[in-house]
Amino acid sequence: MAKAARDPNSQNLQGEDEPGPKSASASPTAAATRDMARVKPPAEIWAEALLDCGAAAFIAEPSGRLVFANADYRAFAHALDATLRGAPGERVVVPPESLAAALRHEGPMEASHDFTLADATRHVRARYRHLPGADGSPGNIVCTLWDRTDELAAVEAARQARARFDDIARLTSDWVWETDSEFDFTYVSSRVTEVIGLPARILIDQNLFDCGQFEGFEEANRTQHPTVESRVPFRGVNYRMVGAGERQRLFELSGIPVFEDESGQFAGYRGTANDITASSEAEARATEAQARLAHAVETMPQGFALYDAGGRMLLCNSRYEELLADGSDAIAPGAQFADIMNAAAKQGVFAETGPALEAFVQEQIERHKMAIQNTEVRLAEDRWVLITSELTVDGGVVEVWNDITDMKHREQVLRAAEEESRRAREQTEMTSQAKSEFLANMSHELRTPLNAIIGFSEILKGEMFGPLGNEQYSSYVNDIHVSGTNLLSLINDILEFAKADSGTLELTERNVNLRKVAE
Repeated sequence: MAKAARDPNSQNLQGEDEPGPKSASASPTAAATRDMARVKPPAEIWAEALLDCGAAAFIAEPSGRLVFANADYRAFAHALDATLRGAPGERVVVPPESLAAALRHEGPMEASHDFTLADATRHVRARYRHLPGADGSPGNIVCTLWDRTDELAAVEAARQARARFDDIARLTSDWVWETDSEFDFTYVSSRVTEVIGLPARILIDQNLFDCGQFEGFEEANRTQHPTVESRVPFRGVNYRMVGAGERQRLFELSGIPVFEDESGQFAGYRGTANDITASSEAEARATEAQARLAHAVETMPQGFALYDAGGRMLLCNSRYEELLADGSDAIAPGAQFADIMNAAAKQGVFAETGPALEAFVQEQIERHKMAIQNTEVRLAEDRWVLITSELTVDGGVVEVWNDITDMKHREQVLRAAEEESRRAREQTEMTSQAKSEFLANMSHELRTPLNAIIGFSEILKGEMFGPLGNEQYSSYVNDIHVSGTNLLSLINDILEFAKADSGTLELTERNVNLRKVAE
């Protein structure tokens, strides 16, 4: 209740009950009130009722001049304008058009007014009532003012809080949900429609465990709900639902239990849901691809290893371990390439020994840094590997060790066969040259005496120095000449073949009769 001694700067305009004359049943002095009403005009009765009505109130003439004002109004008017005191005859603070409207209105009339104070704007609800004059002329106007600033501020704060909640809910999750103590949905945010393709209202009153299936939350199952003692918050639990078109949707659900403030009884759950269907499917595909890659790398007949830009091993297959450090623990993720090579050298993996081994290991380390490709390395027990290196986009190195021992052995066999073939060719060429030389020499040696035989046989045949005497000699001389000539022709042919074989034959081009040659 407002008091007369209130601070004039006070702005407490609370109260909803309209002041005015009370009925006889409202007071034990109803008879006295009726007697007072017979002798007092209505304005005075209203003035007495407005003194402690709990709200700012005044009575004004139709012209807007005060007839009466209670303490709450005087304080409010002074807060609006320091020159106002709420004295009779002073202008009222409400708009004149509101007074004029009240005169025309039958019964109480309500209106809203905004008043600007030094520190803030006050929102006021006003109720006007016209008091007709005794002779039918326009009477006074009673006005009561209630401050609604805090009420409207509370409504606006609630609206902003709701908008803020909706914005945060949209930013932090795909949809927000609440259930009652029986796990039936009592609220789901509207965005659930975009996510699952079904109207949000369909989920209302549906059971959380009927709409989907939890994965990995032991207490959450359809046949045995968590008990009151086991109501626990959870975060990031997989929850699978069936959306529009029978498509499976996977969500990450997070929730906290809600309890009644006074009784402490379990009231339900409140939480959020994030759609991870796409990321889950992508992760599954990536996992499958990684498994296939790992299987392919492991089943490679070559040794495979991947190093980062710092020379640290990221992964390798079993074949790589067999080639470099079979039965050793030197190869492990994070191991430096230099340490692996030094450990392999100590195990006797490489063919080099002594000072040459240290230089060899250092050379391999430098080649690895520069990712030099296609390096053949000889291992112990006459084994060979071909090392192929490639730089990755992040500066790492991919190494492939291919066992080429069989190829090197075949290469050695081929080289030995080639050497033997070369020696055989050289021997054949030497033999052929000796043969050619022999034939040439023999041809020359035989032609000299044969020319003499042919020449003497021609002298004897022509009887240049006289007759031979016996006719039988002439026949012998003729046979000697014919045989010598044939033998000389054969020796010439052999000599031509020898020249052709040695590459010294000179060709003489001339026209020939092919018919005669053929005959």
